[in-house]
Amino acid sequence: MIKVITQKEIPLLNRKTIDLDFSFAGSTPKKETIKKEVAGFLKTKEDLIVVKKVSPRFGEESVKVLAHVYNTPEDLKKIEEIKKKAKPDKEKKEAKPETQKPQKKEEKPAEVEEKPKEEESGKEESKEQKTE
Repeated sequence: MIKVITQKEIPLLNRKTIDLDFSFAGSTPKKETIKKEVAGFLKTKEDLIVVKKVSPRFGEESVKVLAHVYNTPEDLKKIEEIKKKAKPDKEKKEAKPETQKPQKKEEKPAEVEEKPKEEESGKEESKEQKTE
């Protein structure tokens, strides 16, 4: 069941902003399912609707939906960003194995580490001298 909470016309962007209360049974529906239901309710094409936000209510089987309904597909393309990732080309995949990360060089122990050892060995020698 769908109830319209608010509906606001935005002529500058050629769209309507609609807040809806969408009731469902079971798990929270996906945006695509909500989009189909809203398109049927508003009697518009699915291509002209963008579901921006779905806010489920704790302990209830309903969600608050924020949707934008555009007048034409051209208006939708001008304003909304498509967030799909570009598929990598085969050429780029082949180039990746050629460029390898620089290997880390093994560092020799610093002289600072050796000095305490000499001091310790000197202490041992002095202990040996004392015991004699």
